[in-house]
Amino acid sequence: MEKRPGRFEVDIGKTMRVGTDIYREIIKKMLSVHIATMERKMRACQRCPPRCPVLPKQDIEEHPYTKPYKEEPFIPRKMLPSYIQLKLARQEKGKTKLRTEEEAKTREEYEAIEAKIREHKGVISAAKQAEKDVRAVLQAQINSLAGARR
Repeated sequence: MEKRPGRFEVDIGKTMRVGTDIYREIIKKMLSVHIATMERKMRACQRCPPRCPVLPKQDIEEHPYTKPYKEEPFIPRKMLPSYIQLKLARQEKGKTKLRTEEEAKTREEYEAIEAKIREHKGVISAAKQAEKDVRAVLQAQINSLAGARR
């Protein structure tokens, strides 16, 4: 970009041109407004629970949080969703860094939760109810086995 001296410049054809200093200021203001807008949208996405139904023919990665990544045991934390990052940070509070096995267990838990939500087309209440039903069936089986031993 050519450097234009001064703040404003008037051409022979009475066209006013903006100087380089003003142009840079305008660009900075535009970028700050754009960045603020994007941050607001991202914050809104973090607050919204994942209730959106899964799109048809969507390629879903198996084990997205626990699969190996380059030379590391799994993908870096900064690439994880914020709710998983927060959970891992809470687990580390007051301790040193989590052991790989502990971190893998937490990541697997969230993979299972997301798979259940996906299985129930994004309806969280349906996923929770299915979980309760499975627990009730398992408890009934345990009770029947305990009754058979008596």
